[in-house]
Amino acid sequence: MNRLFERFITRWLQQMLAGSEYRVLAQRRDRTILWNAELSRPYASVIPDLVVERRNQPGAYLPVDAKYKLYDQRSMASGDIYQTFLYAYAYGEQHQVLPTAFVLYPASTINGGPSLLHVRRSGGITSAQLRAIPVHIPTALAEAKLGPTGPVATGLAALVKQAFSTSTAIRLNVAT
Repeated sequence: MNRLFERFITRWLQQMLAGSEYRVLAQRRDRTILWNAELSRPYASVIPDLVVERRNQPGAYLPVDAKYKLYDQRSMASGDIYQTFLYAYAYGEQHQVLPTAFVLYPASTINGGPSLLHVRRSGGITSAQLRAIPVHIPTALAEAKLGPTGPVATGLAALVKQAFSTSTAIRLNVAT
């Protein structure tokens, strides 16, 4: 189911952002992030489920991870948090005031909104953020049939735009 959910999220975002200033790249393998400094070569590949790239800013990415887990009913697994924050740090420098990554997960109800987690340095300064965004599948499927103009798609597209903006002060509520 995880793979199916990942494919759905990828296609849904591609449809949602088609014709916009963003494009969705699935399973983009990157061997430049985890580096063996002693041997001066790649240590391992980093492969986010997808990255959203700003078309007029090649190399400006927003990493997105799709997790088939009911995170609206329990806390996110620490491994998923660490993985996603690594993506935020690795891909977030070039275009954001605050490096950002998204985790999209299936929602059990339509009422949930995104959660916002920060990584803070010991002095309390925020240095990266993770948006955990619930996706109510029946609503998302219904919207996908009609096109990328429903409230879920519009709200998620606004969060993508916000992640690429220079201001992180705006917090949007996405009803999914």
